Amino acid sequence: MSRTYRIIFILLGTCLIAACSRKKDNFVNRSWHSVGTKYNILYNGNLALEAGLEEVRQSYRDDFWDVLPIERMTINEDITLPGQQKNANFERAEEKATKAYQKHSMLNNGEEYNPQMDEAFILLGKARYYDQRFIPALEAFNYILFKYPKGNQINEAKIWREKVNIRLDNPEVALDNLRDLLATAKLEKQQRADAYAALSQAFYDTEQLDSSVHYLNKASRLTKIKDDQGRFTYVSGQLFQRTNQKDSAIAAYDRVIEMHRAIPRVYYISAHLGKIMLTEPTGQQDIALEEYMESLASNRENRPYLDRIYYAQAEYFNQLDSTQLAIDYYNKSLRANREDRKLYAFDYSALGDLYFDEARFPEAGAYYDSTLTNLDQRTRPYRDFSRKRKSLDDVILYEDRAKTLDSVLTLVSMSGDERKVFFDDYIRDLRKQEEETASSGAQSLGSTTVSTGLGNVPSTPNATTGVFYFYNPQTAAYGLQEFERRWGNRKLQDNWRLSSLQAGTDIVEGQPIGQGQGADAGIIEDRYNPDFYISQVPGDQKVIDSLIKERDRSYYQLGLLYKDKFDRSDLSAPKLEQFLSNNPEERFILPAKYNLYKAYERLEDTENMNRLGNDITTNYPDSRYAAIINNPTSLRDGAVAESEKKYTELYRLMEDQEYQRVIIGTTALINELVGEEIVPQFELLRARARGRLEGFDVYRSELLRISTDYPNSPEGKQAKTLGDSLNRLANTQFQKDSENTTYKLVYTGSKTKAEAKALEKRVRDALNASNKAFFETSIDAYTGDEWYVVLHGLDTQLGAQGLSDILAEKASSLNQDRYPISAANYTIVMVHKLADQYRTDFITQ
Repeated sequence: MSRTYRIIFILLGTCLIAACSRKKDNFVNRSWHSVGTKYNILYNGNLALEAGLEEVRQSYRDDFWDVLPIERMTINEDITLPGQQKNANFERAEEKATKAYQKHSMLNNGEEYNPQMDEAFILLGKARYYDQRFIPALEAFNYILFKYPKGNQINEAKIWREKVNIRLDNPEVALDNLRDLLATAKLEKQQRADAYAALSQAFYDTEQLDSSVHYLNKASRLTKIKDDQGRFTYVSGQLFQRTNQKDSAIAAYDRVIEMHRAIPRVYYISAHLGKIMLTEPTGQQDIALEEYMESLASNRENRPYLDRIYYAQAEYFNQLDSTQLAIDYYNKSLRANREDRKLYAFDYSALGDLYFDEARFPEAGAYYDSTLTNLDQRTRPYRDFSRKRKSLDDVILYEDRAKTLDSVLTLVSMSGDERKVFFDDYIRDLRKQEEETASSGAQSLGSTTVSTGLGNVPSTPNATTGVFYFYNPQTAAYGLQEFERRWGNRKLQDNWRLSSLQAGTDIVEGQPIGQGQGADAGIIEDRYNPDFYISQVPGDQKVIDSLIKERDRSYYQLGLLYKDKFDRSDLSAPKLEQFLSNNPEERFILPAKYNLYKAYERLEDTENMNRLGNDITTNYPDSRYAAIINNPTSLRDGAVAESEKKYTELYRLMEDQEYQRVIIGTTALINELVGEEIVPQFELLRARARGRLEGFDVYRSELLRISTDYPNSPEGKQAKTLGDSLNRLANTQFQKDSENTTYKLVYTGSKTKAEAKALEKRVRDALNASNKAFFETSIDAYTGDEWYVVLHGLDTQLGAQGLSDILAEKASSLNQDRYPISAANYTIVMVHKLADQYRTDFITQ
């Protein structure tokens, strides 16, 4: 290389080295660092940010059953520790932004000479924002406002700062700042659209929906991003719908539909479905609407959304009372579902309601079970459905029991030959069914529904339907058969697969289990032997009598449940008629006839009502039921007045802590006043008395039962409110007494209230003798046979112990069965009946 070239290279190298300096403010230095920042570091950082955003978009799932958030972003509730990132791309973008500042910042004498630094901090703030580290993101945007007030990114930083404030639950701050920005700053068109969108979200968060939709429409008209146009317009339709502006909502959905292929198809389909849901049902078939929905379902491009389309069709037919068509489309929606848990819940609950209305409560219970598996347990809908499902427990239990016992008693009434014919027919059907099931094999196990007449009951346990396998009796029977064929008769125990644990079976080497000699072979043969079944029919008259009583009780309970809990007199009357036809116990006949009389009265069946009324007044003329029928107004009012008098007497006993007497008295009146409107009052009073004597769990269970059994009565609603408020008393964890400031001194050992009163007198006498009469005392019932005398108003544990010793000196009888306890721990002891545990944990230490 010539000397001239060497000199040129040296000069160029010197210039490059000089240009790397961040301390010099000249054209070469500024250009070098600006270009390097923009086209190298920030370029790669923005690529990483865009890659992270694409991951967010792909993973995000919109909930179209609620108003969509204006920005697609799932907020993770997990706590992020310092230094933790949720997305590697956002971490890389933040690293690039940090590197840009560290390597290329030209901050001299408080002034920045690299014009790309505000871009670097914008990138830094966005990366932190999308990584859901909002406080650090706020710091980045505030830094731009503080250090680069004249930079070209100042308005962008202000908009993003307010987006962070909204995420930090400061929408009022964001509203003030955004309105000021829009009024004073000269914003680009897209910036103004972003500001309007953020302003709309802030108004939505403060529940100002009219203002929210106003600014969202402005954002939709200004933004150049087609995805945002579709989303903003669709959300505005949802907001109009939320504020009951139906015409405006339909107009917004129409604008979304007009965009068609310019926007993501999910908004296009959702807008169609939004319009369908807003269509007022006329009670008559709407051919045009049906064709409209069918055209959506038949379009191949709409296959990913068939579950929602079918649900809309099902809702339409349900409103028309076209029950079978509604069931068909709800089931289609379930089969087409793509893991939308809310839609699962809607489909199952709707099907459950249809079965409920048809009084097919076991099937309704199965669907409500499936509904609950798809609801968040922390939400109100889950609690409401849980109560509704529990309300079916009794009717399902008694229906199943009545049906089973009727079948058994029918066999009991048959002759020997009739039983032989019956079981021969049963075995023939059993063999045929097992042959068909075995031939279908895996198809039976993969079946999704069971025909039930009204519709299809769910039967598979897979993730697609979320249904319990054993709701399908066919697949359950096939599974049992296959298990017995392969494994034989196995006990429920650990290591049950070991052949040596097969119950009563001799294992033959080389022979498949379940196909050889021993007990298993006997069981297989017994299933096809009519004598095996005949031998199990009860023959002991005592057993038969007990079955008859249990069957009758089931019918009686069903009659009351249908009449009082479900207000279905049409179902109550047949059950009570069946009960009376079975020649039941004498003590149940009159209440059953009166409840049947009331059921026919509600049904406006005058003929049967008069028949029952004449029967009661003729055969039971001295009963209060006859008096009420003869003089429904005055005598019933007198009966009610008498019941209320008894309630007042029991309530006074409750105030006197005579809980055992309250329980006995209310139980007798509840049995006597079956079907009367005052019964829930006695139920609630008994629940309170039992709670005081038996503790928290019993009280909560009783309140739940009352709210379920009498949901429409004031007492049922009060029980529900009380049950919901019990969480504050659920704690059973004792506190250290040293952590409390209020104490009590408890004297135990009294077996009756009289003993407790005598003990309290001795305590009062000792207090007077010690010049400490200002302390208050009380008598508290712990259980039915244990009473406490409690001394209140002590400040410290040592003070309580010292007072105890002083009183013991004044009266030797006060030297035993006493201990100090904090007020907080005493509440736990009384509410949860944990006195023994407290003594073990604290007194014996």
